[in-house]
Amino acid sequence: MHVAVRPIVRAWETLQKAFVLDKDPAKELRRPLNYFKAWKVGNSYQQINSQNCSFLYNKSGICEITTLDLTNAATIHTNPKLKTNQELADLLGISNLQFFERITILTKVKAIWKKMTSDYSFKSEQKHTSLQEVFDNTKKRQQKLQENPDEKQQP
Repeated sequence: MHVAVRPIVRAWETLQKAFVLDKDPAKELRRPLNYFKAWKVGNSYQQINSQNCSFLYNKSGICEITTLDLTNAATIHTNPKLKTNQELADLLGISNLQFFERITILTKVKAIWKKMTSDYSFKSEQKHTSLQEVFDNTKKRQQKLQENPDEKQQP
């Protein structure tokens, strides 16, 4: 690795490690669902995996669906609500299935979403709850500094 790239890589690793170790509820809801025990079997909950929730996994066998994806964006900061059935079917790619299969999957997704939103909250005391927000904020600040170079000198 080139010497000039090492500090950037270390900064990235430190930032990522800090986000992984911090257990802020809003950050937890941005993680893929396969990291959680939200699948109810009897009176206990099991880890979501490709055997019990195959509809959450893509063709490559990776679960990329988060609780945030299942939630209506307009209601996140007030009273979180699940997306409509049609939006969920499009998100999960089950629009072409038969009615009964589609309703069965949507019922399971609603139960998982209810469990996740009861255990975790969308409210956070932190300014940034994802790496994308950190990058966006840094980029905005950099653009402001490029537009107003005199601002650098002010404390």
